Amino acid sequence: MAEMSFGHRRAGIVRQEVADDAPAFNPMAFLQGCVAARPPEEDTFPLVVDFPDRPAKMLAAVLPDYGPANRLKTQLVDLPRLPLAKLKSTEVIVEVHSASVNPTDWKQRKGTLSTIFPLKLPCILGIDLSGRVVRSGADSPYSEGDEVFGRQTLDRMRELNGSYSEYAIVDSADLYRKPARLSHDEAAAVPHACLAAYAALGHVGQLISKVKVDHQRSVLIIGGSGGVGTFAVQVAKQHFGCYVMASCSSANAALVQSLGADEVLDYSDPGFLQSVGATKFDVVVDCVGGDDYWTAFGKALKPDGVYVTLVGNARHLAQDKEMDMTSVLQIRAEYLVRQISSKLGAAQNYHILTGSQLQSSDLRIIASLLEQDQLRVVIDSTFSLYDISKAHERSETHHAVGKIVVQVKRAGDIPEGDEDDESEDGQEDPRAALDHKVAAVLARSHHETHAARRRGTESASPEKPPRSRGVPSSSSGRVRFDSLPPPGEETPPQTSPMPCTPGKAGGAAEFMPPPSMGRDDEITPGSNFMFTPPGELPRKSSNPPRAGSDGPRFPGLDGSRDGGQW
Repeated sequence: MAEMSFGHRRAGIVRQEVADDAPAFNPMAFLQGCVAARPPEEDTFPLVVDFPDRPAKMLAAVLPDYGPANRLKTQLVDLPRLPLAKLKSTEVIVEVHSASVNPTDWKQRKGTLSTIFPLKLPCILGIDLSGRVVRSGADSPYSEGDEVFGRQTLDRMRELNGSYSEYAIVDSADLYRKPARLSHDEAAAVPHACLAAYAALGHVGQLISKVKVDHQRSVLIIGGSGGVGTFAVQVAKQHFGCYVMASCSSANAALVQSLGADEVLDYSDPGFLQSVGATKFDVVVDCVGGDDYWTAFGKALKPDGVYVTLVGNARHLAQDKEMDMTSVLQIRAEYLVRQISSKLGAAQNYHILTGSQLQSSDLRIIASLLEQDQLRVVIDSTFSLYDISKAHERSETHHAVGKIVVQVKRAGDIPEGDEDDESEDGQEDPRAALDHKVAAVLARSHHETHAARRRGTESASPEKPPRSRGVPSSSSGRVRFDSLPPPGEETPPQTSPMPCTPGKAGGAAEFMPPPSMGRDDEITPGSNFMFTPPGELPRKSSNPPRAGSDGPRFPGLDGSRDGGQW
């Protein structure tokens, strides 16, 4: 029994020799074992990490279950919690100002990746973020007040929360100082997409290790107007100095060319798959997916060229069909076959970019390019956190030009006249901003409740209007609580339901009774009723009602439980 009670510490137990004259059953040892077997209580409830001006709740877009975009609900939730309320030495708490939407976000929301990457529902999604540090660990290179941008890894998003929230606990290695020339909206659009573009070109595409020779290196970007494509065109041209050929629709050709593409191909052209001609590429980056592109452009690679796809062997993989383990194993098998063929010389290098190949340390290089104005952030649209479902729906169309940004800091409606709440140094007061958000949530809830009550009142029968128990009717000039105006509108003056006239000298004011409304609605006192000053006992009337009379009854004034006559 003792070994069962201390099962979690059996490795350190040394069995003691039992004397021959010891009793077979020890009641005290039995009771001690039962008490010690109780689970420890100090680690049962994780605590919230404290930081300056910490609110009680935070605004976040919560996913309660897998499904369509309207499953995302923006609401007040608890702050991120950690055991013992202690940050790791390299962790920081970031007050998120802006986030952005990636295809991985809505694929996780739909549940198409639930087999290979299950979420702990309910959860808060979001990878990219830009904001301000409010608390830092001992070994973190950032201090409170530093503006940073970066990403929340998928594992940390599942264990803690993503960037669709006002606060997130992020590892310092996944952050870097935000370039001063960028706004938070622009900075939030950079991390995941630009890291993917840099990894596909520099690490997997091996452009970092290749030495320049007489001929210029060339790169083909399939899908050059998307979130990753816009960064891939610029990184290949501005950072690696390549000849860039990119594909997009005719409507976005001018934009892609302005980003640095030397030649733009229209993917809607019937001869698109044969349009590259005799050009040979060092790297082909496929941001769309599909074996037809690999079949067409795989032959256009140089002998040491690399084909990198961000999606896989199917167009927009895992968009609607769930990725189960069978699909994953099939993709892995095809990938291994192509790798073996590549080693044998039967096929060129084919690679699928995975999340593990993205290196957060490249944020330093990306920030430097942004500071030198060599990279331009293309934003398709900007949504409030309250409209997160619309942002996901826009991303699912596959026609977004650049990145889709979600504003977290200024989410919700701000009351009129409060837009200019700023501190003396010109920065927005964080307390005032939080008050605005809470006020917006409460005001929205009140308006919805008021509208529902109005609809209920209008749909009632006109012959017999609804009447709440104990609430005065509006026909008698008194207030109905279900007809109060919304906040901000003036309330019309109301007639006092209990008029009083000055009493005699030295006495209390005499009460003038209104018309009786019944026992459940109001009390109808007698004509000789007098107000009793606080702290004094009620006096009996000098003319008590006669037996059998219908005098006023007051519950409990005579000490009885059911009331009596006074």
